[in-house]
Amino acid sequence: MPRFTDTKKLFNYLRKAEAATLKETIVTVQARLTSSRLHPVDTGRMRSSWYATEGAPSQLVPLVTEGGRQNDARLLEVRPGSVYFLVNNLPYARPVALGENLPPSWGGEPRSKKRARSVDPNWYINFRDTTIPKIQELAAQTIKRRYDL
Repeated sequence: MPRFTDTKKLFNYLRKAEAATLKETIVTVQARLTSSRLHPVDTGRMRSSWYATEGAPSQLVPLVTEGGRQNDARLLEVRPGSVYFLVNNLPYARPVALGENLPPSWGGEPRSKKRARSVDPNWYINFRDTTIPKIQELAAQTIKRRYDL
């Protein structure tokens, strides 16, 4: 790590490293959610509809169809101390991700038309509880090396 004799400069350096760690985490999580084969896919609209926002969850319902990308996390100006959200406001996102509020036509099972049986029904919970902490750890290691900490 560079040597600092001025505590303000050290503070600013560490804040930049903190912001870089947050951004690396947010960008990677969004990228995994939008490009992976984690969740069931019919049209791909759910996969491409994860909004990255600062301060409060977005209430927008995406108008983009398959292949589009919503509020790209790479465009966020991440600041330490702020709160960031990745949300998907499609009406069927919660039933597909968490199995809650399933429409009667689904017969009590989270699903999509094409990949109902080939996707773990707990895909989102596993991603949230297992993959995101790994992404956070990798981001911290990456930024630690980048900032020579």
